[in-house]
Amino acid sequence: MPVKLKSPIVFFFLLLVACNAGKNIVPVTVLTISDTTAQEGKKIILASDCITCHKIGDDKLIGPSFIDVSNKYATTQRNIDFLSDKIISGGSGNWGKIPMTPHRNLTNGNAALAVKYILSLKK
Repeated sequence: MPVKLKSPIVFFFLLLVACNAGKNIVPVTVLTISDTTAQEGKKIILASDCITCHKIGDDKLIGPSFIDVSNKYATTQRNIDFLSDKIISGGSGNWGKIPMTPHRNLTNGNAALAVKYILSLKK
């Protein structure tokens, strides 16, 4: 006799488990950015040339606004590392053809603080 599922949620869960059987699932931890850390990052941004191309608010200048960046990326360590590397090494392709200049004068730690500030702006 076939089993009748009474809830679409149960069906979805069973389907998810069946599709992922035998695969390693790595949980992603979403981080919380403290106000103190965010303010340290903001100081680094204001002392750098970031606001020449990026606005803190909603509007795009040359590059994306910090709020647009924040809304695109979850606050995970992987994204903090990725964006910190992008700040230091520069590049293009993620937001169009205009390249972001490298900021090799920033340490990994300072770039990470800047990213944490940007990600704290998430709406």
